[in-house]
Amino acid sequence: MDPGIDIAVSAKYAFISSGDQLHQFNLSNKEAEYKTLMGGLTDVQGVAYGSNKIYVADHGDGNVFQLDVDEHVDKAVVEPWLNIPGVYSIHCVNGGDSDFAAQLIAGLLLIVLS
Repeated sequence: MDPGIDIAVSAKYAFISSGDQLHQFNLSNKEAEYKTLMGGLTDVQGVAYGSNKIYVADHGDGNVFQLDVDEHVDKAVVEPWLNIPGVYSIHCVNGGDSDFAAQLIAGLLLIVLS
């Protein structure tokens, strides 16, 4: 796997993009095993988690995809949720989500480190 360029975290999983793929790591698995949720992307530049969904921003073709957390998919069968030419990043904050605090902290860290 290539080095990840973006990460989103839920209570159970870490989602990491690596160029043309999106990977899911089970945080309770000490072996650091992962599965590929989505492949065939052109240039992933953003990953966000909210309301049990993963959002993926594919800068290469401007598509934003919305996936259910437990769904194993391939780009060939996933329709873009949005198309935003030049999309470079994505962020999601849901106040009703149990992972709200983790998302808020991750968002603040991203802003501070930018």
